Amino acid sequence: MRRPDEYLLPVFWAGARLCLGKDMARFEVIMVASMLMKQFTFKIKPHEEVFLNGPVMFLKHGLWVEVERVV
Repeated sequence: MRRPDEYLLPVFWAGARLCLGKDMARFEVIMVASMLMKQFTFKIKPHEEVFLNGPVMFLKHGLWVEVERVV
């Protein structure tokens, strides 16, 4: 797995204004995602990628997915 360029993620910034909790936040996301992927399947529905500008980037209309429990 390759680390993304820090300057492309406005949430964590980079350089002198580096977020001190970014490594823990990434670890938590990986743990939660791995637990969910063991129990569910996710299919992203077709969507338009329009982002809202701000300190955190959001999709304007959200990200719609179909979720099914793995049996």
